[in-house]
Amino acid sequence: MHTRNQPTERGTIYEVEGSIAFVPSELRTGALAKPTETLETALSAAVAAIAANSTVYQPEAVPEANAVAISNLRTAWRAAMSAYRAEARTVAEADARARQPGPQTDAAYESRFVQSLAAMDVPKRIGAVANLSYEQSSALVRHGDLDWLELPERVIADVMERHMLLGYAIRTGAQADYSAKPSFDNPLPVGADTEAAMAAVKPQLAAFRVQADRVQLAAGVLRDVVRLAASATGKTVDATWAEFAA
Repeated sequence: MHTRNQPTERGTIYEVEGSIAFVPSELRTGALAKPTETLETALSAAVAAIAANSTVYQPEAVPEANAVAISNLRTAWRAAMSAYRAEARTVAEADARARQPGPQTDAAYESRFVQSLAAMDVPKRIGAVANLSYEQSSALVRHGDLDWLELPERVIADVMERHMLLGYAIRTGAQADYSAKPSFDNPLPVGADTEAAMAAVKPQLAAFRVQADRVQLAAGVLRDVVRLAASATGKTVDATWAEFAA
């Protein structure tokens, strides 16, 4: 039975009979580092045992012997899954908070604003949503209006990123730290320098996205390990998943 344990710059490749479990380096830091380390230790031991079984047992006895080797891996997988799910919930809750609209202070204005956008042709509408205030983007987010304004996906993504940055700036108080700068057109400005406040909190949004990306990578590792275990034991992926997730 062909096996492989190959470290690379991006992570480590574990293989059994063409089924690959890839553990990316990104999971070796941050909140998921410890459960990933435990899972990877068990995965490495399982692959080594599977390789040894192929040299010790007759071919017909290998799957049963491999099932024994997989048992410790299954325990580590369950522990990792529990930790990964906790992190996934944390990320989902943070994402929901970041995307939520601000308090509604003027329902009539929001309605007029959305209607004015709907009346524009698409090119003009794209320009109109380029630099929305938090109140304006909240009006669009509150009732899912972004979904029916026929905006390109990249524009929707830009609107949401600005909305999230503005929300971060308001909730963290960063907006209060950046006063609007005087200019020739407005020598006596009042209020906040919105762009500066958004720039200040951008690293926080970037860090959150790294955290969210790690959750996706962790989900991939869980699937990979199940596929590898299925190949080692001769069972289907569905049957192996049922055993692991039980």
